[in-house]
Amino acid sequence: MLEVQENENIERNIKNTDEIIDSTQNSIPEPNCLALTVRKDYNLMIVKNIFTATGRLSWKIVLSTVVLNFLRMIF
Repeated sequence: MLEVQENENIERNIKNTDEIIDSTQNSIPEPNCLALTVRKDYNLMIVKNIFTATGRLSWKIVLSTVVLNFLRMIF
């Protein structure tokens, strides 16, 4: 009698855990693809702007260094 009751409790617990797993899988929201695309494009735009600004600054520094060295040689 005790074994039968334990088996019933185990089966009931298994069914309950299956219901819990099913309910948690159904509650996962579907990702918004447009929002992910916009975020990706925004992140790429930031990286592009950083490299562009760094490139502009670098060639200005190189040009000013060359000009200053040239002026030092002359004077």
